Amino acid sequence: MPLLDLDKIIIQKTIIGVNCVACGGNLKHINKRSFTAKVITAFTFGKIKAKLYQCETCNKFYTVI
Repeated sequence: MPLLDLDKIIIQKTIIGVNCVACGGNLKHINKRSFTAKVITAFTFGKIKAKLYQCETCNKFYTVI
């Protein structure tokens, strides 16, 4: 009978209802910020904060406003 190591399981928050355009996979939040997100935040003086998400299957990056 196999054992399950719960310390190695990483659960990341995904966006419900928004899927990858290319493959249909789930998007997960990435803590680092892209150049596009920094520019959008700078031009709107911080009122709109763009976040960076990555697809779990094809690893494409998306900027969500």
